[in-house]
Amino acid sequence: MGGQPSEVNRAKKMQGTPDKLVIGIDEAGYGPNLGPLCIGASLWKAPAELDVASLAHGLFPYFSPKSTDKLPTWIPLGDSKVLYRSGGSIKSLSAGLLALENFRNRSTPLKIPDLNGWLNLNDQRRLDNVPWFKLLPRSALRDDLFPNFDETFDRSTIAEAGNRLDELGIQLIEVGSRAIEEAEFNRLVDLHGNKSNVLSLVTLDWTRCWLEKFLIEHASTPYSHVEIYCDKHGGRSRYQSMLSHIFPESWFTIELESSACSRYSSQIFGAATHWSFTAKGDSIVPASVASMAAKWTREVLMDRLNHFWSERVSTLRPTAGYPVDAKRFAGDIEPTANKLGFEKSTWWRKV
Repeated sequence: MGGQPSEVNRAKKMQGTPDKLVIGIDEAGYGPNLGPLCIGASLWKAPAELDVASLAHGLFPYFSPKSTDKLPTWIPLGDSKVLYRSGGSIKSLSAGLLALENFRNRSTPLKIPDLNGWLNLNDQRRLDNVPWFKLLPRSALRDDLFPNFDETFDRSTIAEAGNRLDELGIQLIEVGSRAIEEAEFNRLVDLHGNKSNVLSLVTLDWTRCWLEKFLIEHASTPYSHVEIYCDKHGGRSRYQSMLSHIFPESWFTIELESSACSRYSSQIFGAATHWSFTAKGDSIVPASVASMAAKWTREVLMDRLNHFWSERVSTLRPTAGYPVDAKRFAGDIEPTANKLGFEKSTWWRKV
């Protein structure tokens, strides 16, 4: 079974059949009052005929949405909410990203890059000016955010998983994340009316940047078409106006708009492009990796936030930033925040 896909893919390559470009996008931190809204994205090259929606079945058992505290015999890959629950260990999610980073660039040192390695440059510049999000040494952060490769995986597990990617003819090209800190989040909510609009517009604008990079700047690499997979944005079912706002030069044909899935097709930068906004869309592999990247980014930044405030407020318990506990944390830090001159709008997000 393992050899057939690679033979088919080699034949396709010899015939000159171009691959398709696949982008998955998901968020973490849409609901909290504290900490950033983070958006992750992953970009893949895959055979044109590959059914991306069922890719998880093709990767099993070498990749699996299961978490473990032991040495895994698979690569953790799945919705971040399955791999990590607040208050538990994030090691499985971190380990999955560690392995994927190795597959993305096999000459890369076997470690997760510092957050700067994935983060959007403009976001990083803003975060550098937020006291509670400034860079900390890894020794000051949770150990489970940065697992050691050799202590996490057996080399045969990595080799078998890499062989499966090769057999299917798929390649992870890039992983990235965005982080919208509290003050910027509030500014965007005031500008666009609500946080659902903010999530959609930031996501689609970032997608445009990636499409420009890989369809225009790398135009020498032809693609048969582009597929983009997103989780639903705040329950929204209609995205045509948002897409048209970000891509005014393109027309978007509505293929389906329902509570379960909304699909659109268009021509963008000369490429046929297909969009899917799906409920529980983070179960689709490219969006799963995006979900993992978004959650990992938020956890790194929340660790920095908790570290900052715990050094200034005695007996402060850390928070994940979600509404009920966020009120407790806000009440504990507000007197100190006021003394330090931080307006509440700089550290408390609007709903």
